[in-house]
Amino acid sequence: MGVVRGLPVFLRSFRKLVFIPCSFKDPPVSRPVNKGCQVEMFIGGIIGLLLGGAGGYFVERLVRGAAFKNRDEIIAQAQRDADNIRKASELSAKEELLQRRESQDRELSAQRDELRQLERAVDKKEATVRERQEEFAKRERMLETTQTKLAERGKVLEAREREVEKVIKQEQEQLYKISGLERDAAVKMLLDQLERELKNETGALVMKHEAEVKAQSEKVAREIIGMAVQRYASAHTSESTVSTIDIPNDEMK
Repeated sequence: MGVVRGLPVFLRSFRKLVFIPCSFKDPPVSRPVNKGCQVEMFIGGIIGLLLGGAGGYFVERLVRGAAFKNRDEIIAQAQRDADNIRKASELSAKEELLQRRESQDRELSAQRDELRQLERAVDKKEATVRERQEEFAKRERMLETTQTKLAERGKVLEAREREVEKVIKQEQEQLYKISGLERDAAVKMLLDQLERELKNETGALVMKHEAEVKAQSEKVAREIIGMAVQRYASAHTSESTVSTIDIPNDEMK
């Protein structure tokens, strides 16, 4: 290809070199061709051939270089476009992943907040139930203490009754010895005297203690029953506990 393109250059160079002694326009028989002219023609042909080939080679290299340059630029631009598309796709995927993660984090945070609120509500209810149970146990202990005191006072009264009976017997015997009265009259006199004494001393004391014990028992019973009703009637309590309270006597009922 380079040799063909360099052929015109070769012809022009050849003509310049052999124009005077050897012209292609002159007829072959116009004058004889000597050996020097043949040598010059040969050398001129070689030089023209070399110059034409070199020129064609360089021209072809320039054309190919421009083509390769354009091709490399196109490939480089395509590579840059592909890189930009890939980066844009990666960025879009990362943004979508980040948005999904943020959405999941918000949902998890909302669920954690709701769970914490439920835990606080449950803890509050449990604390309220514990306080009521402790108060109820305290009231039960107070009732047991009151019942114990009542039993002790009942024992004291029984002891005093036995002591009174013993004193009555002793006074009866003494009265019999001193007055010589009949049994019925002595008994009546003694009973009248003891009745007056009991009304003034023992009777008043017994009635006072009975009134105090009765009032205290009724107060404790009312408080316990009120707490039980309030506890079992509450709408916020999830579980119910049934307790049985034994009333010691009919008066407290």
